[in-house]
Amino acid sequence: MTTWTDEQLADYECALETIGNVIALKARDIEAEKTKPSPNSDRIDELRRQQAELADERSRLRIGDHDAVARAIEQYGRLVRASA
Repeated sequence: MTTWTDEQLADYECALETIGNVIALKARDIEAEKTKPSPNSDRIDELRRQQAELADERSRLRIGDHDAVARAIEQYGRLVRASA
């Protein structure tokens, strides 16, 4: 049985939540595009594709992959902070 440190658990949960926040940002952008007088269906499709990729990446993330967890926090954390 593998045990994880509190830091590993916290980092993993942070990475999952951060990716989830970016997925939510994409949903916000989709809704904003839909409310335009002439919504761009290609943009909506692209945002949905990005959401699917993010969801896939989140599902593949493993607690023991420290590099991937750290990369997700850094990469997607920047996007979340930039949206504030």
